[in-house]
Amino acid sequence: GGGGPGPLDYAWCVTRSLIGAAWGAMMLLLLGWKLLQYNVVNKFQSAPATVLLVVLGGGCGFVGKNAVDSLGGDGQLWLNLWYGYLSAAALTTWRAAWVQGALHRAGLLGRLAFHIALGGLLPFAVGAFPFEDVFAAFAKEAQERAAMCGAM
Repeated sequence: GGGGPGPLDYAWCVTRSLIGAAWGAMMLLLLGWKLLQYNVVNKFQSAPATVLLVVLGGGCGFVGKNAVDSLGGDGQLWLNLWYGYLSAAALTTWRAAWVQGALHRAGLLGRLAFHIALGGLLPFAVGAFPFEDVFAAFAKEAQERAAMCGAM
């Protein structure tokens, strides 16, 4: 034989990967459906930030970690990044007056950069970093450039 996996081995491997990905997607959809079903934000208006942090931090954290693990990523890394992102969002809510003043002083471009980072780049990074292949080439190139700069 030529070695390597046969067609049945390959089909089984692909099937297992698809089942894992479907399981992760179903977990995320179930969580979103449950949050909408229970109407978490409107139900707990006396302490919405606390409830959201508990629900997003605990509930989404647990389900997200399992989903990322099921999809082939590093669930623990995702969980740590998720907690960091929630902490940044909570901090901007907790110190909203200070953030608003800083954004006012930063001007239009500063406000735009802040909102793009908090609403787009950070969530993208949280979702993408646990999957090595997404940023592997970028990280390797950055390391090579840093090594070249250090050698100069």
